[in-house]
Amino acid sequence: MNPKIVIDKIRNLSNPTILFIGANRGDELSNFDNSFSNGIMHLIEPEPKLKDTILGSASKLKNFQYKYHTFAISDEEKEVDWFTSSGLCSGTILQPGNFPNIKNSGHTVQCKSLDQFVEEEGIKHIDLIWCDAEGSEMEILRGGQKAFGITNFALLEIANAWWKPRDKDPISNKKVLEILKSFSYNYEIVLKQSINILIKNTKFN
Repeated sequence: MNPKIVIDKIRNLSNPTILFIGANRGDELSNFDNSFSNGIMHLIEPEPKLKDTILGSASKLKNFQYKYHTFAISDEEKEVDWFTSSGLCSGTILQPGNFPNIKNSGHTVQCKSLDQFVEEEGIKHIDLIWCDAEGSEMEILRGGQKAFGITNFALLEIANAWWKPRDKDPISNKKVLEILKSFSYNYEIVLKQSINILIKNTKFN
């Protein structure tokens, strides 16, 4: 999703805490840095080939502090195989289905649940979760029962076709809201663009 569209929805927030889950190269960072006077970014990206690129993007930030994390976010703490795209230099913890460019990288990554990460970092409020986790959004949701209770906005990618686990456990806009509802949270969809949705916790209206 175009970050400028998201920023228009959250522009009134002050000193935002933003989690980039699947930060990739950090292409979106400058848009947020130019739109807020202060804040902190957590940049979560397990792909080792992207380290220099994302740190290069982060080093240019003027208004945000940042922390860089090299684990993946999932539903629980575990070690899993890491699958890498040969062309896009991105990766996933999910076994690919109809995506021939993604292969097993031959190494593993450490995973934490979103709740574990938030507790370890002492995060009390999240203004935005920008999640581009290449298919593992369902796992992230299920491991974030407490975290989504303190989150204002979340951007999620709703895609099934590329990932084998989604064959038996498909994700949809409806299922995302149902999972959050099962945690006793009321979220609403405020933006849709292609396969991305921006949801808002009505608790913070």
